[in-house]
Amino acid sequence: MSQDTAHARASDPETSHEAAESVTNLTEVQHLIGVILEDEAPHHPLGMSDEQIEAAYRQRFGLKPSSQSLRSRRKELVRKGLVVFTGFHWKPEGRRTRSRRWALAGSEDEA
Repeated sequence: MSQDTAHARASDPETSHEAAESVTNLTEVQHLIGVILEDEAPHHPLGMSDEQIEAAYRQRFGLKPSSQSLRSRRKELVRKGLVVFTGFHWKPEGRRTRSRRWALAGSEDEA
C-alpha cells in the first residue's frame, strides 16, 4: 500500500509528474478517506458516494479541503487499487444525477 505512487494529469507540467513519481506514501487526505470508508462500511454496506465521503470527512475531522480535492484524492486511491466502485449508485435528494458508491478494495461489502 505505501509503495504505490501518486498520479499527475497528462496536462500537468513535467514537474508535477516528477513529484507524483516521488510520492510513495499516502497523503494525509488519502489516509483519512480510507479511514472513513473503513469505519463507515458497516453503516454504508453499498459503499459511500463522494458527497457522503465529504460530509463524513468534514464532520469527523473538521478540515476543509475542497470537494474537488476530496474527489481527486479518492480517484488516486482508485488508481492505486485501494478503493473500488461497488457497482451501486446513490441519488441525493434534489439532484438529477446519481453518484457512484465507493468502498475499500477487498472489503466484504464490495460488489
